[in-house]
Amino acid sequence: MFRSRRFRCARTLAASIAVAAVTGTCALGSARAGSASAEAAVRHGPRSIAAYAAELADGTTGRQLWGRRQYRPRPIASITKVMTALVVVQSRHLGRRIKITAADVEYARAHDSTSAGLRPGDVLTAGQLLYAMLLPSGADAAHALANSFGPGWDVVGRRRYLLHAGPHHHRYLWQNTNLLLGRYPGAIGIKTGWTPSAGECLLFEASHNKRVLIGVVLDSAPTKTGATFTDAARLLNWGFGLQNALRLPRPPAGGRGE
Repeated sequence: MFRSRRFRCARTLAASIAVAAVTGTCALGSARAGSASAEAAVRHGPRSIAAYAAELADGTTGRQLWGRRQYRPRPIASITKVMTALVVVQSRHLGRRIKITAADVEYARAHDSTSAGLRPGDVLTAGQLLYAMLLPSGADAAHALANSFGPGWDVVGRRRYLLHAGPHHHRYLWQNTNLLLGRYPGAIGIKTGWTPSAGECLLFEASHNKRVLIGVVLDSAPTKTGATFTDAARLLNWGFGLQNALRLPRPPAGGRGE
């Protein structure tokens, strides 16, 4: 089911990022952390954040808790797919049937981008293509959605999505590239990204004790080392006043852009 609050929070931050809102030091505001340790952490700021640009905000109020160069234009790789998803969700036409074309598949190949493995001729709904775009970061799915919708829903929190074969499409299994899910307590999204120019990027969200934080880290490392997830966990620990350890499998280095 689509959760409007979550997407409103994502829209607030993602929209600012998409129009070039990414970094410059800002004054820190005192956050209501719910504990003495959290309040002390907010006063001192997070430590050991590798990202060139980053921001952490209260997911309910939108108030910024911490930022680094968040007003400086930066490439954000596949985080832009969040904006495509918002357009689709807000259209309220998740059942729209979309036929995958050779051009959709070629788009991902020509741009050396990650693919959901879609096959020309298959017919999927817009809702199914959201999984294909947001979990494995499929550029083919993004192209199909963008062409269909032109110039909610709990998708970004799913670790995997299995679409059984049907009369009009093949079987697909899509794994989420966001390694925070299932590894950081309360993590509920949102989107990874990587290109050589953008570096490792992550738009993330988590909840703890009825409090929601949403943030972004850009260019945490030049290659896919998993540094974004470490940065995100440190920011969330700082914001919540926690000390959750994060053990991650090392993602494959290099590879295609997403």
